[in-house]
Amino acid sequence: MNVELTQEESTLLANLLDQAIRDLKAEIHHTDTPGYKEQLKEREALMVGLLRKLGATPSA
Repeated sequence: MNVELTQEESTLLANLLDQAIRDLKAEIHHTDTPGYKEQLKEREALMVGLLRKLGATPSA
């Protein structure tokens, strides 16, 4: 699947992903259930991969 984005759309998507990753990191930190924590980490890895495909890197 190919998706073409304008620069503005790409920037917006990167910003949204970056914020979601930061929120997810906090949720991972506060989660005590090992299975759920692993699911969240997998989701984080997918979002980081998408962010990198957009040519951006996650902030801290």
